[in-house]
Amino acid sequence: MRVSLLWRPSLEPVQAAFKASGLRVAEPVLLIAYDADGRPTNIDVVKSSRHRDLDRAIVEWAKQVRLATTSAGSGRIPFSFIDETLTEDVAPIPEIRVAELAFKPPLKAVLQSFASTDFSEAFAEVHVDYAADGGVTDVRLVDSSGSASLDKAVVAWSKRIKLKPGTAGMGRLPFVFRKP
Repeated sequence: MRVSLLWRPSLEPVQAAFKASGLRVAEPVLLIAYDADGRPTNIDVVKSSRHRDLDRAIVEWAKQVRLATTSAGSGRIPFSFIDETLTEDVAPIPEIRVAELAFKPPLKAVLQSFASTDFSEAFAEVHVDYAADGGVTDVRLVDSSGSASLDKAVVAWSKRIKLKPGTAGMGRLPFVFRKP
């Protein structure tokens, strides 16, 4: 979002919902549409925390937000929750950057799959394990786009990438789709 918050309600209910969820890490994302007065008109969870009560608390929080704007629009509000008791062995998985890719297959099948959906926006995320030679050894869908065919295309594409040789590891690949 390229607008500022004019008024932000307390995050205490959201933080309490995160603690009650038992999650160690959550990174939900909202898509918020707002009118010219900065009042939310529609709120969608485009990336779930994977806990219903936490998602609901975030949506309730967003309903109270007021934005400093003079025109209607929409934008994303990302959240990041990390349990303060996390240890190094359960730290969030790093995101794979484009610079780390030695081979990026064509996205044609993925984009065609998204074009065939009724969504104007979609988000999916996969976790990728890779060997020291950069080859992908495992791909797991961890956040569904809501479309089985799009999820399948994202996973298939992710299996074909190759990272720059180095150390074996794991990372996450987020996919954000938007129709013009």
